[in-house]
Amino acid sequence: GNVIPDAWKWHSAKHGGTAGPTSATSRNNLSENVDTLAAQAGAPDAVLLHIGVNDLAANYQTPASTFISWTNVIERLVTDLPESKIVATTLIYGNIAYSTRLAQASSITTFNELVRDFFENDKPASWSNVILLDMNTLVGTYADKEADEGITYNASNDYLHPDWWGHDQMAEGWLAAIKSNYSANGADSTFASAGGFP
Repeated sequence: GNVIPDAWKWHSAKHGGTAGPTSATSRNNLSENVDTLAAQAGAPDAVLLHIGVNDLAANYQTPASTFISWTNVIERLVTDLPESKIVATTLIYGNIAYSTRLAQASSITTFNELVRDFFENDKPASWSNVILLDMNTLVGTYADKEADEGITYNASNDYLHPDWWGHDQMAEGWLAAIKSNYSANGADSTFASAGGFP
């Protein structure tokens, strides 16, 4: 919801959605409309994907069904945007002790295990432009906040969504993943220059 002047010229974001179908008609179900969103995006340099928290937080889906929706979304992105780089992530934790929306931390733990195992053992060859950023491991947990480490959350909201510092940490992780996987290896220097990444 924060306004960044002229950001619309280079970036587009969708938030508040779910990876798959839910009972909430107000939710933006990515697995059903990802083709439309991809067409609207044109040919982005990179697609950053952190989806599934809303599915699990509201108990719309199980970890297994959320994982299926997650893979379906990525498969559609791979098909619709063959020239785009896709950086998918594991899911971050909320502050389980305080969050009123995320009843079981085990749901995100299970989902993340499914994602990591899939990328290690079953990632399709067609997903060559897709990498996994282990955001959950990268940003730590809410408990780390006392040591000024790890992600921090918006206490005035729901202890589930990051505050500005949490978002900053996530952005640093995405940028590092893009630079190390897509621009620093020499195999895709045009992406580095065209996308503006150092």
